[in-house]
Amino acid sequence: MMMMMRRRAVTVAPAMRAVTTMFVFGITALAMLAALAMLAAPAVTAAGSGGRIKVNFSSPTTYAVVVDGKTWFSSADTFVRADGKVYTTKDGSLKLAQGTTTSTGTDTLGSFTRYAQQFTANGKVFETSTRIYAASNTIVFAQTFVDAFNNTAEPGEKDHVLASFPSFDVSSPPDVGQDIGILSFKGRQGGYATTTFSFANLSMIGQGSNDTGPAVFFTRDLSTTLVISAFSNFMTASTWLDGSVLRYGLMSSVEAVPAGYAVETVVQLSSGVNAAMEEWGDALLTYYGKERSAHRRDYVLQKLGYSTDNGAYYFYKTEPNKTYEETMVDVHAYAQEKNIPYQYVLFDSWWYYKGPDQGVQRWDARPTIFPNGMAGVHNSTGWPQQLHNRFWSESTIYAKQNGGRWAFAVDNSTRHALPLEQGFWYELLHNKSKTGMVVYEQDWLNDEYDNVAVLTSSATLARQWLLQMGRAAEEVGVTIQYCMAYVRHLMQSVEINAVTNARASRDYQPGNDQWDLGRTAMLAYALGIAPSKDNFWTTQHQPYNPYGLTEPYSRLQAVSLITSTGPVCPSDRIGYSNVPLIMSLCTADGTLLTPDRPATDLDAYFPRKAFGAAAAGIDGHVYSTYTRLSPDVVVSYVTAATLNQDYSVAVTELGYAANTTLVAFEQNTTTTAVLVTGASPLHTKACGKSDFQFYTLSPLLPNGVALLGEPSKWISVSRARFSRVSHDSASVSVEASGTAGEVVVTNFYTAKTARVFPVKCTLPASGRTLVRALADGTGTCTDGV
Repeated sequence: MMMMMRRRAVTVAPAMRAVTTMFVFGITALAMLAALAMLAAPAVTAAGSGGRIKVNFSSPTTYAVVVDGKTWFSSADTFVRADGKVYTTKDGSLKLAQGTTTSTGTDTLGSFTRYAQQFTANGKVFETSTRIYAASNTIVFAQTFVDAFNNTAEPGEKDHVLASFPSFDVSSPPDVGQDIGILSFKGRQGGYATTTFSFANLSMIGQGSNDTGPAVFFTRDLSTTLVISAFSNFMTASTWLDGSVLRYGLMSSVEAVPAGYAVETVVQLSSGVNAAMEEWGDALLTYYGKERSAHRRDYVLQKLGYSTDNGAYYFYKTEPNKTYEETMVDVHAYAQEKNIPYQYVLFDSWWYYKGPDQGVQRWDARPTIFPNGMAGVHNSTGWPQQLHNRFWSESTIYAKQNGGRWAFAVDNSTRHALPLEQGFWYELLHNKSKTGMVVYEQDWLNDEYDNVAVLTSSATLARQWLLQMGRAAEEVGVTIQYCMAYVRHLMQSVEINAVTNARASRDYQPGNDQWDLGRTAMLAYALGIAPSKDNFWTTQHQPYNPYGLTEPYSRLQAVSLITSTGPVCPSDRIGYSNVPLIMSLCTADGTLLTPDRPATDLDAYFPRKAFGAAAAGIDGHVYSTYTRLSPDVVVSYVTAATLNQDYSVAVTELGYAANTTLVAFEQNTTTTAVLVTGASPLHTKACGKSDFQFYTLSPLLPNGVALLGEPSKWISVSRARFSRVSHDSASVSVEASGTAGEVVVTNFYTAKTARVFPVKCTLPASGRTLVRALADGTGTCTDGV
């Protein structure tokens, strides 16, 4: 992590090096050049890949984002606050000192051409620049404080920006020949307030300290999509809809800006919504050097867990007359008795010491909870632990103010505190890793961010807070789950390898609708982390539960969890688990059977949501995901739930060629296999929650055989179970793996008899066998592969 952070520091620098090597002038020299710079300048056109997206500069202060020859966004004024005053190009108080200059360079995204302008505000140099990447439809705008700026905050306001570039005139919709819709990611819990609307309702866009996030602008036919978001300094970069101007820049509560500080904004061009978000995420992950699939190596994303989080039966509740330690030992014994292969446990906020403000006073187990400490419960169960933490109390024992060893910033008005030293995080996480912790869950992120004023008044402290936590976790060898995070926290995770997953829903309560992750999962996946849905009950009735509620939709909850690719943690009372439902999610040893990516809403959802019944599309939810075993064996999964009207899913919507034939098998309410083709799409019927539909779709191979996988598992073909698929003119072979002695039933379809047939194998001591299905409807198992 340390190497990655040093590399990132260098990556920020190309723009700054250009400033220092190309544009270093004394203020006097800049003033002398100002008159020349203000003369009419020839228009500059900056073209992206293939010329599809461009930025046209008609003057150094006037520009437009143009796609396919049509203007999407025209510029408004640029401004910056300095020394308690606003300097703007609108009235000339922000003075142009250097007109548009051009340079070239290369960074992790590839080769780019850079167009820059320099201004002065009360004698201080402020630069705007635009990078156009030759090999992608990516544009990065930047505002750079070449000099240090002081007294920059707008008094009492943290939802505006103190510097605006780019600034887009949005007084009318883009004139591109069709309606424009917007998907805006915003809110806490990883963007759970995300919404879709038409351009006419632009006031719904995410903005300010709490709701800033990427916005996806799309045409009604989805042929053109622009994703606009922060590209650096995510914890202080903000969006502000200032009347008819959409502004991007540094948060307005920041009091001083160090020299060389930059805030960048990316515009990513694509088609479709899912593809656009993935390409946008690719740009961020590539730029910051984070591997998209690295999170899949996290233990808790591979194994079944047990939860005591909010919504769980044992949330601030134990078995009668027992301690939490005894209760957890009993849960473990019950799981062993029923062969439920829980492989870790999540301990929520009930175990540590809290101050009078309910913040963390001491992050250690209270003896009334775990009489033998964290090590004792770990030794008794053998379960690794995911440990919850919340905001820090002003009375925390770790702070120097309270006799501790570490520097903390204390906000006396809110009674919150913030650790400031790297060593604190290392010591905190190292100590708990010795007693079983494998995941550090940082909850209440929004609360800490909102209630420690220096996090929004400093240009650097919020980023430092998260980076210090991440560095310590990586050094200790644990991972991090974010919870109650704003979108900006998730975006900051692209610089933090230890962050592997984040909550993408509200807290679970039996019977509530937080199973819908169709948009938040899209954001998490784009950023290279797994979305977490929280826990669930596997049976409807759990007597004497602390909520007085029931869970009527356990099967839908299970599908949402396993298709999320995030943590899967039942939270039942002892004696009230639906074991077959739990085992439909994993192998005998608790290995989760997940798809390759989280299920998200199909693209057709978004035009209908933005424009209503006048637009074609999905009225309700149809989600899709897939498992790719090979280029020609890609098995898809489609969930239809709370669908108000029937919808036919074309094979092309799932990423297949139009001439593909798929064998579809509905798993929730039927047992019938049907063929789906370009001429005969998959028909999903209007439904609610209990009668949701879950389809497995597998390509019919040239030999007339299709791999359907394990009929008892929701994700019947998962790379956690199957690999090395091949086929010839007469058969299909695939390797199955698991625990020695585990029985694996693999279904196939053969066109020769138009039926589904099983091949049943018992895994040998090696845990691997080769399953071979013939076109005549027979099969074999070959051990020792």
